[in-house]
Amino acid sequence: MMTLMACYGIGPEGECTDADADDYFSDCGGSEVDCDDTDATIYPGAPDEVGDGIDQNCDGVDGVEGEGGAGG
Repeated sequence: MMTLMACYGIGPEGECTDADADDYFSDCGGSEVDCDDTDATIYPGAPDEVGDGIDQNCDGVDGVEGEGGAGG
């Protein structure tokens, strides 16, 4: 059981975890925290489609025209 947990990065509270295997962690602190560790398409710096109502790049807002990502 412990090997499987380590393989997927799922550990006890306080350990770095990456449940969606996108190489961003949900609880390690630091500046690049995965804001939705259940979806591998949502992580800091991800393309963020404008107007889809989803904050894919973890900046706190939906995609903004002209700020990179799929929408501009």
